[in-house]
Amino acid sequence: MPEYTATSVSEETGTIVLPIQSEFAEAILSGNKAFEYRKVLGDQDPIFVLLYVRETSSIPGAFAPGRIFRGTPNEVWQLTAGSGTSPERFRSYFENQDRGIAIEVRRFERFRPPLSLAEIDATGIVLPPNFNLVYANEPLVAIARKRGVILRELQRRLRSPGLDSFGTIDVVGFEVPDREPFIRLVTEEIAKWYDNIDAGFAGNLVTSHSEGEPHGLLTIRKTIHAFAYSGKHIGYTVATEKRGGSVKFGPTVLDQAFQGHGFAVSGRKSLEDTYRDRGFRKAYSTIPDSHSEALTYLLKAGYHVEAHLRRHYSRDHGEFVLGKRLRKGTNASANVPPKPEVTESISVRSDPPSGDVLWRFVRLHLTPFYDGLDAEFATALREARPDVPQEEKPRGVRYAYLGSELAGICVVIGKRGGAVKLGPLAGVEDRRILDPLLHSAEEAARREFDARKTYAVVPVARRVYVDALEERGYEVEGVLCEPYRSGVDMFVYSKFPNMKGAL
Repeated sequence: MPEYTATSVSEETGTIVLPIQSEFAEAILSGNKAFEYRKVLGDQDPIFVLLYVRETSSIPGAFAPGRIFRGTPNEVWQLTAGSGTSPERFRSYFENQDRGIAIEVRRFERFRPPLSLAEIDATGIVLPPNFNLVYANEPLVAIARKRGVILRELQRRLRSPGLDSFGTIDVVGFEVPDREPFIRLVTEEIAKWYDNIDAGFAGNLVTSHSEGEPHGLLTIRKTIHAFAYSGKHIGYTVATEKRGGSVKFGPTVLDQAFQGHGFAVSGRKSLEDTYRDRGFRKAYSTIPDSHSEALTYLLKAGYHVEAHLRRHYSRDHGEFVLGKRLRKGTNASANVPPKPEVTESISVRSDPPSGDVLWRFVRLHLTPFYDGLDAEFATALREARPDVPQEEKPRGVRYAYLGSELAGICVVIGKRGGAVKLGPLAGVEDRRILDPLLHSAEEAARREFDARKTYAVVPVARRVYVDALEERGYEVEGVLCEPYRSGVDMFVYSKFPNMKGAL
């Protein structure tokens, strides 16, 4: 038997700072390095590893170790199958060494922004010029805990579950004193997962809660709810009511001391009861696919993954769409509009038809698949607004005409992170209409929003949409269960126009 040891991560030890070259740190934080090799690791196995890049004097990210192998260099190489470096670099690194260590990268995360040298120095930790590893002090651990999520998850598992038996909370109204803690919590939590999230993002949610949501085509209103425990407000969630009977919950944020004790699940159940009583059919949430804590919490709350959206709002991760039925659906199916005879020339333009013409088209081609559409929706649909800020939902609209008759519409909506939604999409049952309409919408997405990814949500019953999208290179990312109307499921199709965003 080879003389090696494989240990699990010790629960009694803490966080270490590991010096590393920039290229190896990037490989770990990109998911391309399964093991980090070391000559020494100290007396205790860490629960968390901060990666200190010498070239930049910063900490760009960290990882949680899995298995830790100790043995001769040959044994370590065989056990890890060369998953951390090339044979030449491995031999050079362990030349004249009789022992080696391999640390499995179990989970990793990138800090945004990286921990700078000024932040590191301010903690009082001493990093000698040529150190092999340093145990992190509490101020540095506190910064890492706020900048990322993995360390907080690990530490919650080590703490005594003292609050677990009290994991019920009240859902109460959002009040004026909640504004600042809400903005702080949302900014701290959501910015870890998405670029360009700041206090302005959370402030706009407060504005929508207070003044209404005037910008979304399918959004009715946003409401912020507070979670209260023993009279104290400990967290918040945003409920976004959609046309057609669905409600989106999120973002949901809790004070750190109350995370991991069942409060979010309890609050979610109370919210579901409230919105079910108000007649909502379905609840759903979107979360980063790398946010295992949020995924666990939603699965415990009875949600199911309906779609996995690749590289959606960020280049670094995808999104899970999770849904839960609040009321029993029906077996009703949508009536597909009749197929007309296409005899006139087809054109696609940005100039809208009259309000009456557009409203008639909406009633015929969209209401079979979307509940809750009205003349106000049609009026908003006529307004193109590609240059407004992100919080005001920038969009353009493309219209297909058969001669002078309206035959198709596609809304082009710019999302955060370079994703662009093509929809609502509606057209007569003919590919000669849909193909140029989609082509024009894609060009608008590229020109107006610099689209990294385009996606469309289309009824499962409309095979003509499916054929048109698939022929244009779109792939299915999921099936949403009755998102806008009972009995009508929707496909999510997407593609990366230049394929660079898919890598």
